[in-house]
Amino acid sequence: MIAYATTLLVSTIVTAALPPQTVPATASTTLNMQVEVTPGHGLPGIPPAFKITLDNPVQDPVKVYCASFGFNVVRSDGSSFSVGCDGTAGCSNFCKSPLSLNPTLHDGAVVVAGGAKSVLYVDFESNTQFLDTRLLLPGTYKIRIIGAASAGGFVSNEFIYTVDDPQGDNRLVWNLLLDGNEQARYIPFSRADVQQALAAHPGCDYSRAWAYYLDLLNDEKTAGSREALQRYVASGVPESLDMEFRLSIAAAYRSEAKDFALQGKLTEAENALATGLGILQTLAANKSSYAAGAAAVLLKQPLWTRQELVKFADQVHGVNQPPLKPIEPRVNCVRLNSDGTFTVVFGYVNPNKGVLYFAVGPKNTFEMAPAQRGQPTNFMLGEHNDVFRVTAPAGEKMVWIVDGHRATASANEGSPRCDTPAGQSAGH
Repeated sequence: MIAYATTLLVSTIVTAALPPQTVPATASTTLNMQVEVTPGHGLPGIPPAFKITLDNPVQDPVKVYCASFGFNVVRSDGSSFSVGCDGTAGCSNFCKSPLSLNPTLHDGAVVVAGGAKSVLYVDFESNTQFLDTRLLLPGTYKIRIIGAASAGGFVSNEFIYTVDDPQGDNRLVWNLLLDGNEQARYIPFSRADVQQALAAHPGCDYSRAWAYYLDLLNDEKTAGSREALQRYVASGVPESLDMEFRLSIAAAYRSEAKDFALQGKLTEAENALATGLGILQTLAANKSSYAAGAAAVLLKQPLWTRQELVKFADQVHGVNQPPLKPIEPRVNCVRLNSDGTFTVVFGYVNPNKGVLYFAVGPKNTFEMAPAQRGQPTNFMLGEHNDVFRVTAPAGEKMVWIVDGHRATASANEGSPRCDTPAGQSAGH
């Protein structure tokens, strides 16, 4: 079964779940944001996908807050409006990625190192600003994305997006979306009359686009299966959703290959890998920067070869294992926060010659619950600093345990402060 997003867009558009934030409409930081949109047009309420490149040209790192993104929009007649982050609707979170396409989050933010770039892949599901009622009207819009960072607000390049004029059955559904929605601000696809219209017109683009999300309301497990996603793709979903589903289908084949490998069925595992790789290689050759870039990220993730699968299965079963040196969890540093909490920056060292896997559980846990605090499960070879961060009350002690080895941090002076060099080891 595919590990797919379970946060329904249907819920998001009804609740505008993220709290409103104030984001400057003009840039006050040197951070550059370049947006590439796929496709450049679509039906009202059918969001596109984004590839967003965050470029930090200065030496100091910049923290980009994930739930801080909104739109500044200019209509063809010159009038303008803002979508989200305006005190009436929440900002969008552009860092979410069920396929781990985006950088690791630190306290709800992406850190862009000095002189470096980070890329965010924003899929159909996350692009909720396009569900605002003011973007339901056909026309051409000039859009800039705004966001907030530790150094201040920042603004993207301007891009053009065209909202197409619905025809035929699509127009019937569109009229319903506009009807009685003056106060809702976002398209109510969960509304009973809208669902009835979608059921009555199964061949329209809206029905195909929203079939997955509406099916999730009835049976999340079935709707998220590889077979179901393949049926949605075969039905002819819009381009942004087609890309999203194909990436998820490829990842699902890799998950199936892992299951086959654990059962000793290496031929079946290789066949599943080959199918998934074929999908990603096709996407990597796509003219869309979103499809090509996201596929390239997935291809760099582990467990795409027979050799990696065999090592994975052997490690899980504890067979054919060379003498291994222990993973060394580390406390890189501790930052004291003004609200009485402290934040621990954790890293690790893997002195072995290959990647080691420890699932969250007895061999990869924290002394105090919860066991899952964002720690890695795939431990790459070598030294890795600032891998994840955990914030806790000042009176607590934070202990990360990896295969019996401990990294301990607290707010007292026994832990290295974050103004000291990274890579310092905690006691074991």
